[in-house]
Amino acid sequence: MRIFCGIMSIQAGFIGALAELLSPDSKKNNLFMIPEDLAASSGYLMSLAMILAGILIICAYRNDFLIFMALILWLFGLIFGLIFTPSYSGFYFRPIVCLISFLMGLFIFTDYTRHRDVNEER
Repeated sequence: MRIFCGIMSIQAGFIGALAELLSPDSKKNNLFMIPEDLAASSGYLMSLAMILAGILIICAYRNDFLIFMALILWLFGLIFGLIFTPSYSGFYFRPIVCLISFLMGLFIFTDYTRHRDVNEER
């Protein structure tokens, strides 16, 4: 589940960045009518946060700190994406992927059975 969550986040980050790059002249709508130049730069920042969070969750086999950092990035991406990042069709793809990844990451973070093998070896 951890690897699926990371790959989904990385893929959505790349798709969002490509959408920003390939359609610079399209009309960008966001929830609070923030200027388009700020919305465009926030879209790149959100894509970078999603890619970084996906890499962190994949690399965090038993490291709770890396999982926690990925959760913080997804939460940042969810809030940042809903407020600043533009939507091209009214469907907020990246914030929805951030929400799904955050919920899956929270389940991974609170899954105490992943530390069972470490405690039994001691």
